[in-house]
Amino acid sequence: MDELQRKAIIDHWDRLVEELPGQDMIDYLVADRIIDHEEAINIDILPNEKERNIELIQHLLASRSIHTYPLFVKALKSINDVSSKSLLELIEDRHHRLQQKKELELSKRSMDHLIQDRLTDGYFGSILLAPSLDSDDLPELPSHPVVREKLAKDLVKALFSLRDKNGWIVIRGSEGSGKTVVANLAVRDERTITDNFPAGFIWFKIGCTDINELLIKVQEFYLILNHNEKPPPSTIETVIESIRLLIADQYYGMLLILDDVRDGKILEYFDLPCTKLVTTRVSAISFQTTNYRINLSTEDGYTNSEAEKAFSAWFENDLTSITSDASSITEELKCAPMAIALIGGNILHDDIQFQNQFKMNGSSLENGYATKSVKSAKVEKIKFALGKAFDTVDVELASKLRQLVTFQKCPKIPLNPLNVLWQLNDGQVENIMNQLAKQSLVLITKKRRDNQLPIYELHDIVMNYLVEKSTNLMEMHQSLIRQYEDKFNGDWLAIMDDEYMRDHFIYHLLQAKEYDKVMSILTNLECLEVKLRATLISRVLNDFLQCRSILSKENWEAISQYYQFVICNGNIYNINPQQSIIQMALSKLGWPDIYDKAEKLAKRYCQESLYFKWSNNHQYDVTDQSISSTEIHNDRITCCRFSHDGSKIVSCCDGGEIKVWDSLSSAVLISINCGHSDRITHCCFSPNDKLIATSSWDHSVKIWDVYTGKIVFKYESHLFAVNWCEFSMDGEKIVSCSADKLIKIWDSRTGKDLVICRGHSGGVLQCRFSKDDRKVVSCSSDESLKMWDTSNGKLIFSCRCPHRVSACSFFDDCNKLMCICRNTVCMWNAHNGSSLGQFYCSGEITASAVSLDSKFFALCVYNVFKKKDISLQVWDNKKKKLISIYYGHSNNIYSVQFSPNDQTIVTASYDKTIKIWHRNKKKLNRAVQVKNNLPSLELYECKFIENCLVVYAVHDEKNRLKMYAGTDKEFKLISKYSTFGHRITAICISNNGKQVAIGFSEAGGVQLLSANDIKNCLWHVKGNLCEMTCITLIKFSSNDNNLIVKDGNRQLFVLSSTGAVLFKSGKNHGDITGCAIFPTGQRVLGCYDESFKIWHCYDVSQVVTVRAHNDIIAHFDISYDENMLATLSFDKIVKIWDCTTGSQLASLDHYSSVNTCKFSINCQFLATCCVDGSVKMWNVRSGRLRYRFRGHTTQVLNCYFMQDDRILLTVGDSLAWWQIEDEELIQRFPLYGNASMAYYADDMKSLATTDDKGYFYFLSQIVPKNEAPRRLSFDRRLSFDRRISFDRRISFDKKKESCIIC
Repeated sequence: MDELQRKAIIDHWDRLVEELPGQDMIDYLVADRIIDHEEAINIDILPNEKERNIELIQHLLASRSIHTYPLFVKALKSINDVSSKSLLELIEDRHHRLQQKKELELSKRSMDHLIQDRLTDGYFGSILLAPSLDSDDLPELPSHPVVREKLAKDLVKALFSLRDKNGWIVIRGSEGSGKTVVANLAVRDERTITDNFPAGFIWFKIGCTDINELLIKVQEFYLILNHNEKPPPSTIETVIESIRLLIADQYYGMLLILDDVRDGKILEYFDLPCTKLVTTRVSAISFQTTNYRINLSTEDGYTNSEAEKAFSAWFENDLTSITSDASSITEELKCAPMAIALIGGNILHDDIQFQNQFKMNGSSLENGYATKSVKSAKVEKIKFALGKAFDTVDVELASKLRQLVTFQKCPKIPLNPLNVLWQLNDGQVENIMNQLAKQSLVLITKKRRDNQLPIYELHDIVMNYLVEKSTNLMEMHQSLIRQYEDKFNGDWLAIMDDEYMRDHFIYHLLQAKEYDKVMSILTNLECLEVKLRATLISRVLNDFLQCRSILSKENWEAISQYYQFVICNGNIYNINPQQSIIQMALSKLGWPDIYDKAEKLAKRYCQESLYFKWSNNHQYDVTDQSISSTEIHNDRITCCRFSHDGSKIVSCCDGGEIKVWDSLSSAVLISINCGHSDRITHCCFSPNDKLIATSSWDHSVKIWDVYTGKIVFKYESHLFAVNWCEFSMDGEKIVSCSADKLIKIWDSRTGKDLVICRGHSGGVLQCRFSKDDRKVVSCSSDESLKMWDTSNGKLIFSCRCPHRVSACSFFDDCNKLMCICRNTVCMWNAHNGSSLGQFYCSGEITASAVSLDSKFFALCVYNVFKKKDISLQVWDNKKKKLISIYYGHSNNIYSVQFSPNDQTIVTASYDKTIKIWHRNKKKLNRAVQVKNNLPSLELYECKFIENCLVVYAVHDEKNRLKMYAGTDKEFKLISKYSTFGHRITAICISNNGKQVAIGFSEAGGVQLLSANDIKNCLWHVKGNLCEMTCITLIKFSSNDNNLIVKDGNRQLFVLSSTGAVLFKSGKNHGDITGCAIFPTGQRVLGCYDESFKIWHCYDVSQVVTVRAHNDIIAHFDISYDENMLATLSFDKIVKIWDCTTGSQLASLDHYSSVNTCKFSINCQFLATCCVDGSVKMWNVRSGRLRYRFRGHTTQVLNCYFMQDDRILLTVGDSLAWWQIEDEELIQRFPLYGNASMAYYADDMKSLATTDDKGYFYFLSQIVPKNEAPRRLSFDRRLSFDRRISFDRRISFDKKKESCIIC
């Protein structure tokens, strides 16, 4: 919404507050996504219409979306009542008049007048900031900025001309040429920004940024635009796409300033729907932008008059005070504004010393730079001025200045680390930095938040000069670390709480070569938690990545599992920054070292917080032994290949997408979304890693530039699908093969065919160059392997294979050949084609590779006889022996390759993941994908009986009923029974644990068994005697006196403890969507589509019938006092009813679907679990929202009140405990899947649940040694969910759910 639209609404504020149809307006705006569900609820709970209208209007005025006003107008039109029509006419008329007025004002001002206004005296010296999204990032101006009038005029013209075109303005100039100052001055003018860029501007300093640092910058960009409301996505591509949508929706007409760009590839990420202003010292960047582009240059330097004005600005325009020596130096340095600023500061600082230091004539300066290039000469002039500036600084001040080299990686230096480094207070530090600022050696930025604390910044040239002159850089870093350790008594957690050290502690330790401390911190879960909670996860990962190139191989392996742990679980912290890393480690499989550390910490802190460990996690085997797992494609991945230096990986997929990414951090470097129009079959790097070749089913081979992602050449000589392509060793040729039965060798630059090999009778699947490029080997579906001469295309020899040959390769220095035929590896002599033998794998080989030293084969195997048995196998070439096998992929692997150093292996699979494996490690327990080796159960029921978990389960293959029981220390099979005449379809354990009720299919009826001996049947109600067929549900009443039974014939039965039929509903009521027996066992509830009925068990005539909803009743709950019933439906409405009269007590509207509802123990509140991941708690009497809990990443499926309604447990993608009164998260236990139920022991020591991926969780509370666990009192009925019998959408479906029990 722009200013004119806001003003049109504000001008009619009173009428809108009184007459706006608020509720209708909210419904329309929610539907159009201008207001989200939570905001609508916050407005709804206000006490009267007037307050609701005020809140609604304020929300609309605060919106930045360009769609807000049009949709507001559209809503007024749609409501279509007299009041809305009147308001619409008033607002539209006012807006039209305001537009006419502005257009008239603009028409009176020509472009020349506009520019002239901008160049009036004092304009660029103004310190009034224009509307900015984050003005704290705007760098401070030098002490005496002077306008470069020609460049300033050109910049204003450029800004004006590109204001609506989303183009680029590039200011190019060497170091210290003043390009940043010119851009800085331009955005400080309020009129320039408000007239041209109403959404404001954002300033980003880019500098020397690698891909990981760039990710951090764009994530911070996202947070600024999103006002820190949502966590940023984890990859550059997804962050940029989110930024693009935000700008288009809320910040249309924004100016983005990218300062000091040094890599043109970065501009591709910032090709956003806004005007971009770029400053750079790289000439080529001027031509790497797209769309509208205006190039400006500072290379011409100051004119004589500008130089004189710049120099004299230091003396308040008193030119007579400038010495003749200084004037001559100004003449020499006039093209370097920064040099003039440095010299001017020194003249002002000490004129006499200046004259003594600069006793040289112009010719000496000229001779000194005569042999240098223009660019280097300018840099040398600035260095010359810097050297003289240092000479004029007193010794103590110069010492302080040299110590600033410690902050080389931190462009903005806060006050606090300087206090610590110099052991001075704030005032003393500010005094020192002010003196340096007066001599143009540092810049000072006063932050407009955080109590006006200053931020200091050094120009790159100054910092580089300090680095060049520094001889004891390591000692400086060590000094800073010692000072921090002394201040915080060596407490790393306290040091990490310091905002600066949180982001830079690891950097300083690495520079100080304190590697032991680095490893200790990065493997300290508490330190990781401090940083994960306070900053972006990408910053944590960047700490690890800094170590990769510095630490030894052994040290890196020691910390790499923590790096992988953070990567694998980072999504949890992205959504829930307050997640306890201790509890998260206790909830994950495959990280034994981290688990052990977490358990020790949990025992130390368990008196302060609640911790649970997964007691039965040893029953699950880790099957993913990869050291890295990446999901960067949204389609099946067909190929992946290392670059020749091992730093990058190229991958491609079925959908035609190509990506180049960092092999260590998985950061995407280049993404080509529509590389081919059909499936890409292969991809590879050129020998110099500058090009990529890809082949496809679209009959083409394309060559791409690695750095720009642009196509270099397209080869379309094949008639059918191209299956493979590969560069020659010199990179000048490419060999490709196709379903057209041909192998073609062609020039990689021109695409000219050099040699065509003919001879295969079937499609050619692979072809490979030998190391000397003289031969090519190929394999085909015609069951042959052929060798070709690359000079003339003649066949050298052909080998007959037993089956279709899917892959081939040279090995042993090109003296031997290897090919794959289904499950067979065949080897041949590369000189004459004679057979060298073969060996077999346990399944079909889908991909293969040979290590560079030819010692190992990597084979990807799929065993068709064992479901999901997909593995990577490494074989010893000499012994023909399987030496290691790795699991982790969930679908077939179709690409594999050894890294250039043969230490790792990369695989790509149809499961859309790329994994990297360590060849020398047979059991790397760093995984998130696990499988169980325990029997799967089709149907089960579990309960805690006197703190012992009892599980009755049915194995689907033999219809055997098994009983398991035990505690977290020992849990085992107790008994089993399999002589039932019918298939078991329902199980229920009595609340006292003494009986088990079993329901059967067909006419098998219901049996009640003794829990002590399941072979002992207490009674059996046969289905044919009471027209009971196919039991689908059984539930005991709270006192265990009665059972409610639902059958497949749409009937409800109530059976007594002796098996007598007390109640039968009949078949004429409709489809049963849910049923329950009241806690006392006196009444029965049945839900039929949109209605519910309540019967008295002993008097069928006493019935309450209510049509409750306009859609099917999906779930319900009965209050503990049996007076109220809550029902919810697909219509997103929850209603509360009087159980005696059937009258409606309250209606609770939701803006998202609701899964379940639960009454509190005291019956004062109702909790509703929503699909949007939230739980809302309503006051039953008033129907008003009282509390809201958000912490789940997906829908919440259930909740439980406990500890006298002080604690709420929510169940979904995790188990989360909440303090109700404070709405605070106490603890969160992440799950691998989604759970819908939870079962507790009475003493809260143990908990059991299962998720939809089949994992069974037996959790036990961690308590101090020799101490009893803290008791959380709650109602047993609630924890076991005994009152709720059936939930059509989300209740625990005993027919489909599976669970693994030891």
